[in-house]
Amino acid sequence: MRGLQRGLFLLAAAVLLVASLGVEAQQAGKVHRIGAIHPCIPPGTTSSYPVLQQALHDLGYIEGRNLTLDRECFQRAEQAPAIIGRFLEHKVDVIVVWSGPGAAAAKKLTSTVPIVFIDAADPIGIGLVASLARPGGNATGISSIASELATKRLQLLKEAVPRAARVVVLANPTNQSTASQLEGLNDAARALGVTLGVLKIRTSAEIDEVFLDVIKERPDAALVLADPLFFTEQVRVVGNAARARVPTMYSHTNFAMSGGLLAYAPNLPGMSPTAAGYVDKILKGARPADLPVQQPTKFDLVINLKTAKQLGIAVPQTILLRAERVIE
Repeated sequence: MRGLQRGLFLLAAAVLLVASLGVEAQQAGKVHRIGAIHPCIPPGTTSSYPVLQQALHDLGYIEGRNLTLDRECFQRAEQAPAIIGRFLEHKVDVIVVWSGPGAAAAKKLTSTVPIVFIDAADPIGIGLVASLARPGGNATGISSIASELATKRLQLLKEAVPRAARVVVLANPTNQSTASQLEGLNDAARALGVTLGVLKIRTSAEIDEVFLDVIKERPDAALVLADPLFFTEQVRVVGNAARARVPTMYSHTNFAMSGGLLAYAPNLPGMSPTAAGYVDKILKGARPADLPVQQPTKFDLVINLKTAKQLGIAVPQTILLRAERVIE
């Protein structure tokens, strides 16, 4: 009898061991598929995508082994839905998306596939999440707090160009976060004694036309709001600002590295490890609804002194000392 019991015990243990090994083998053999979408990056400018790749690698997600990364970019926000549609056809496990308009497009197309956004302006205002603490739904990530940043950019622009009394703002009215950015700017302008004018750009074709208006208006300075359109067309925007000879503040550090006078922005590469961490949690069973939206903690101010010299501007030492990078 004891021999029979011992035999049954050993058989049960063997079954449990085989089952356990089977589950581990299944998990080890699982290939996760992630769709990554971002505004197209002009040649020669810095991308935060490799940082995301490395962060996923450090978490154990290796392309060609247990990870497939579908990566696409869009020149215009209207192109994002088609790209996301392809991701959904490929049955991706998670969509990682840079920019608010891209994330909004993903949210419209799926309420079930998890979305991790990076640098999304005003995620509550554009309907990505219910709140920062408890997003609800299928999206979470890192917000760029665009309204507060627009205000800070105007303050820094005024500090760098103290004579600036009339500032023109270049804005894309089709971006859902533009209204909140302009609202914050109007309040800041009153406090700084600055008069604001707004010029609207909806398409790439309108950039050159609008800068002709800038030349006619001859403002003291300009501020370009955060928007994927301006990011993908940064070479054209910076070139037009140079021809107009208007000191301009931008929303991404790449602009200053491409010849723009000033740029103040969240450190995008620094956001990528946080996004990768959220992808990891989601793949392990966490719900985006329960993962609070993070906000950037590091911001970079870049000043291009070569451009300042071309414009005849002497940037005050007080602001130069606060810059993360000064281009000479």
